[in-house]
Amino acid sequence: MAQATTYRVQRALTNAELTSITAAINAASSGPEIVGAVVTAVFTVLLGTMGESLEDYGPDRRLVPGSFAIPATQWAAIAEIAVARAAGFGGRMSIALDLVNVMPATYEDPSAPVPEGSPADQRPYEHVLTASREAADVPRSAATGTCRC
Repeated sequence: MAQATTYRVQRALTNAELTSITAAINAASSGPEIVGAVVTAVFTVLLGTMGESLEDYGPDRRLVPGSFAIPATQWAAIAEIAVARAAGFGGRMSIALDLVNVMPATYEDPSAPVPEGSPADQRPYEHVLTASREAADVPRSAATGTCRC
């Protein structure tokens, strides 16, 4: 028999809250800022349910993300938006791994609202690669069999 888990807060986020979280993520200008935006925006909402705030936590009172829960579909949507934003900085994998450690737990609620549409593609339109002449000579010499590498 499955054991029920009790969370300090277990609830779905509203459309307005999801919009606010999305705006905070999209305002971030680096990978660490994205993670900070997710933590601040999500836990401000969840802690507010209990009349608490992030300022109530610190070295003497740690925030335990797993003691809070949001619907799995909303968790995935927030993670997708954050990872899409991180693509602009080349940090998709790093953000994905960080989010696993700082996001709340999940529960199943198929009726929970999720943001509509896909996140905007944040990747740069063009990448520029610079290589020295010596670096360019290595593949050419390897192809002709004159490589001494």
